[in-house]
Amino acid sequence: MVHDSGTENFYAISIRGANDPKATTHNAFPRVSGLLVQLSLLCPVAAVARAEVLAGEDLRDWTEMGVEQVIVPVRGKDEMTDAFLDAFATSGFEWASRAELSERLPDDLRIEGFCYGPEPWDRVFHMLFHAND
Repeated sequence: MVHDSGTENFYAISIRGANDPKATTHNAFPRVSGLLVQLSLLCPVAAVARAEVLAGEDLRDWTEMGVEQVIVPVRGKDEMTDAFLDAFATSGFEWASRAELSERLPDDLRIEGFCYGPEPWDRVFHMLFHAND
């Protein structure tokens, strides 16, 4: 599932198991454990987090990610992570660590837009993954 409303400088992809529960009348928007991936459109850097993502068919999910949730995906952790790493092995994107994305921006750089999550928006994460309405 890819989210792109045209105002972000990144694509967000939610990844979940193929056999996860489907939407029903009693649970129209089931959520399951999955991965949220944000691919920056500014440079070949991606942020990955474990998240509760929508499991319904043809649903576009939006789950906010904060720098404090970022993980570096490691092969052998679980089948979903391995499949994700296989699918993106030749993507050209690097999986940034929380420490790398938490570095402060130089004082002369300002974000022209807004970020999901609380201010201040003064980290590398905020520059790479912000909206630009």
